[in-house]
Amino acid sequence: MQTKYEISDKERENIFFFVLTVLTFFRYSYFGFDYTPYLDDYVQYSFYPSFPDPWQNILTGGAGILLTRPLAGLADFFLWSRFYENLGVIPAIISLMYGVSGVMFSKALKKFDVSAGPLFFAVFLFLPANSEGTYWISASTRIVVSLFFISASILAAANEKTLLFFLFNFLSMWFYEQTALLSFAVGLFVSIEKKSPGMLMATFLSALALFLFYFNFASKGDNAHRMQIVAATEVPSNVLKTARSFFEVLFNVNFKILTRGFARGFNTIAKDFSILWISVLTILTSVFFALTQNIKKTETKLKKSLLVGFVLMLVPLAPFFVVENSVFNLRNLVPSLPGLAIVVDAIFDVRGKRWAAALSAVLIFAFSISSVSEVGDYNYTANRDALLAQKISQQTKADTAKISVKINTPKYYTQNAPYNDHIMSMTGSDWGLSGIVRTLSNNRKVVVETVHQK
Repeated sequence: MQTKYEISDKERENIFFFVLTVLTFFRYSYFGFDYTPYLDDYVQYSFYPSFPDPWQNILTGGAGILLTRPLAGLADFFLWSRFYENLGVIPAIISLMYGVSGVMFSKALKKFDVSAGPLFFAVFLFLPANSEGTYWISASTRIVVSLFFISASILAAANEKTLLFFLFNFLSMWFYEQTALLSFAVGLFVSIEKKSPGMLMATFLSALALFLFYFNFASKGDNAHRMQIVAATEVPSNVLKTARSFFEVLFNVNFKILTRGFARGFNTIAKDFSILWISVLTILTSVFFALTQNIKKTETKLKKSLLVGFVLMLVPLAPFFVVENSVFNLRNLVPSLPGLAIVVDAIFDVRGKRWAAALSAVLIFAFSISSVSEVGDYNYTANRDALLAQKISQQTKADTAKISVKINTPKYYTQNAPYNDHIMSMTGSDWGLSGIVRTLSNNRKVVVETVHQK
């Protein structure tokens, strides 16, 4: 007699997490992960690794890339640069890591009675404004990798594995200042929740090591200008400026990327007649919705979730309160997304629980369509930059110290929401063009001066 096999709650949850990770990977897959180097990518993954005696000239001396964000610098030099001829491998790997980090955050937060349901995933993993911090390699290799270790640390803490917590908490702090603060806040939270002196000590040891390192070395590297602390009297104005920028990105810029991006992304899909891609996205979001409906619900605490969410959202903004001449970019929103996602999910868990699954699926579908437009704009800008830089490089000889070029390239090509560095062409900065031409021409010292044509 044939018996009917029923999927257990654990198996259903594992399938759900697998589908979620595939969705996160699929989000940037429309162009087949065909990635052209963009701005800093040339320098970090080709130019610096080409130097002789790298420890003396690049890592600890010269540019001194290990003197700030040391693990990011080591990974750039010894890991990610190996993929320079096939850079598309990196956003594919990063996308998988980001999806897995969402899974680990959710599993751990629920064990601490903190809300992390379907809307948590929609906001944290798919919010349109996060593309700068999750797709552009020079940003994602810092932010996403760090978030991956933070999520691993909180899951280790939830499972009372103190040594693993210490390892992941320590590693997560050496990639990016914002995520270092997020990691510290997460460490304090789990230490209090678990009433664990060991976890508390591990958190403070990691933070102390980072503080001592930055105190002694941050002023000696190429990023020293980013570490200048403002006078105490300037902090209130920095707080207000950061708050304005944060809400501008979260609401205005994000809305533009969603609406314009969805229209432009859908237009691209229609023109390409990409029935397979849109069909796979539809199937994946439908499966996401169906599984979300049937996954066993866990009880969470609203006040606790809101408190934790707001703290984790605000803590990563702290560097902008105290650092001189700091500018908030779209990538700087990403470290605040775990906290924001908790807040949104907690509110809907009370006010719109019955609609959360359907709303999440619809949002993930729409956000993924807008990502087609965002990635397309990155590719277009990067390719235009490459063509221009190659022409300039052909005019650059080995002994050329300075070259002036007349250009009419705009700061921003057509895109959904121009904002600060977001998908800015290389001529929008005083460092972008020189860095790319140095890489392509093998002339390590040439300076490119631009004369903009009217």
